[in-house]
Amino acid sequence: MRKGFWKLLAFVFITLMAGSAAAQDTPLTVYCTGLSDADCALLTDSAAVMRSVTSAAIEMDIRASLSGLPDVPGVLSVRISGNGSYAITDPAGLGILSDPDVIALASTDPAAYFQQLASALKAFSGDLSFTLFFSPEIRSLVGVSFFAIDTPLPDKIGFSARMVEGIGYLNLSKLAGLDRSGELPQGWVGMDLAAALNAALAQMPPLSSTPTGTELSTTDQIALMQRYARTERLADTTVDGQSAAVFHLSLDMVGLLADPGFRGLMEQQLAAQGQTLSKNEFEQVMQMVRLLVQDLHVDSTQAVALESKQVLQSSFTFHWPLDLGAFMSSVTGSNEPTDRLDVLIEAQTHFSQYDAVALIEAPADAQIVPLTEIK
Repeated sequence: MRKGFWKLLAFVFITLMAGSAAAQDTPLTVYCTGLSDADCALLTDSAAVMRSVTSAAIEMDIRASLSGLPDVPGVLSVRISGNGSYAITDPAGLGILSDPDVIALASTDPAAYFQQLASALKAFSGDLSFTLFFSPEIRSLVGVSFFAIDTPLPDKIGFSARMVEGIGYLNLSKLAGLDRSGELPQGWVGMDLAAALNAALAQMPPLSSTPTGTELSTTDQIALMQRYARTERLADTTVDGQSAAVFHLSLDMVGLLADPGFRGLMEQQLAAQGQTLSKNEFEQVMQMVRLLVQDLHVDSTQAVALESKQVLQSSFTFHWPLDLGAFMSSVTGSNEPTDRLDVLIEAQTHFSQYDAVALIEAPADAQIVPLTEIK
């Protein structure tokens, strides 16, 4: 079996499941800027209710597109549509991802943070069935060698995945049916993702962190975000027969980047990576960051049931139009015309069956991939 394939699969699995683990734990912060006291109380109560949830069913639809790449005509787009469920088996173990001290490790000691994340992978179980849809432009660009197997990229392909006790399982039957080499196995394949993540961390070089005097505490970081995150209540709606309040959250990127506190965050990130810059070099980095994200648009919505206070639906939008010509002109002085990149990610999620999901079990007769295949 190709080692590169298993490494790629492990990365995809860890990204998918780790993101799911983090998403299942309600954020500590409720952003109330722009809301009335009553609406803020509703959001705060909802956050408390969601922290007590032990399981739920999920339906999701994610669309991502990229246009404006040099020498790549058209729009590259991918859609992921699927459904599944999750169950928190160890609330305390998953709750460490919301611990302020653990959150701070993400910027001050990434290796220690990912060790905590590896532990959290064992604190929940989940199952997911999804279909990937590819645009003709992507199929043409990828050609005949995708996902480390020898076959043209189809217009769509389905997967089934599970996570139980830190082991991720993927049903490769549909993918194996496309593999002309015959190397991929049929049926369920499992990987100990927690062990794989710990093994990868053991091979990472140590990261040094030198205090700069400008580090922000987790409380300061939350206060910084509170200044530039604005929430408004939109018109109420009905979801699954339940009346729900709709809240829209947006982030003022221009204001955030201009705040001195953001400078402290940047210095903190650089220090965690063992990098030291002169004052002039740092100012150049900050100028590049501002130019890169000045048009970035990030917002989200959530529908909160008025009676149960549970989140019934959520959506997320990430839109990043990037004028490469203007950026390169400001950095290098070049006036050569370049394409304008446009990145768009839209996600919609529907939640149901709170605290009523059936037990999620490991698939029978799954083939477990040895850790040596992933190292």
